[in-house]
Amino acid sequence: MSDIYPERVGFVGAGRMAQPMIRRLAAHGKHEIGVYDRDPAATERLTGLPSVTVHRDPGSLFEASELAILSLPGPAAVEGTVSELLAGRTPERLTIVNTSTSGIVTSKKCAERLAGTGVQLVDAPVSGGMVAAERGALTFIVSGPAEAVRTARPVLELLGEHLFDVGREPGLAQAVKSANNMLGLSALLATAEAAVVLTRLGVDLAQAIDVFNASSGRNSATLEKFPREVLTGRFDFGFSFASVVKDLSLFLEAARDAGLDPAVATHAHAAWQQAAEDGYADLDCTRVVQYVAGDLGAESTVD
Repeated sequence: MSDIYPERVGFVGAGRMAQPMIRRLAAHGKHEIGVYDRDPAATERLTGLPSVTVHRDPGSLFEASELAILSLPGPAAVEGTVSELLAGRTPERLTIVNTSTSGIVTSKKCAERLAGTGVQLVDAPVSGGMVAAERGALTFIVSGPAEAVRTARPVLELLGEHLFDVGREPGLAQAVKSANNMLGLSALLATAEAAVVLTRLGVDLAQAIDVFNASSGRNSATLEKFPREVLTGRFDFGFSFASVVKDLSLFLEAARDAGLDPAVATHAHAAWQQAAEDGYADLDCTRVVQYVAGDLGAESTVD
């Protein structure tokens, strides 16, 4: 066990994924919680929560925290936050837990910059999306110094259902997360193509999804995204085309770090990027079925 239990927990970033984590930790009632976000509207939604203090800058949050959880949109934001930390008075002891999907290169850079300070970095990218965050059922993939992982574990176990420790080296958890996202996003694209073809042939899409889920074609898109978001016409999984392109770029970055050139991931990245450039960048990723329908010259499978 770690020799400290982090009672003072800070969150840098209070967006869609962080909000339910903050609320869950506040409901637990055993932590002093600090929150900082560049967008005041994000922290306003947390007003009134017990034991939550909103900070005006990340420096004051770091000084008040034993454990600081980063929930940020990407590599630039993570690296910028580390720069802000190092530009101020570096805490004598602090564990940073990066739950953002920010890639293997950023993790290595940040770990190198923090070496020799009192700050330890744990990679802990999350999987499961908003629904899992609200249920406390997230999956955390972690890597980093053993002591820092032990310090982070009790808080992460309050926020998630699964925690996989994949090693001590910086970036390993990011590599696993980016590979997981590549699999899920490639499956979503492939499922969209299958759905458009079958709909054009006159097959009922809901029935086809049932077939896939009872057969070898089942995947995260057929099990969750299509039944919940596409068949219902909700299209609100909470992940944009632009975010898809970013995550697939991070997998290709990891592949290059390994000296490889993966064909499937390269094709998926190109397809999603083209869709983003064609006006879908800010739309929910589950609308890929509509994009594919138009790209193949078919009527949309869902209005």
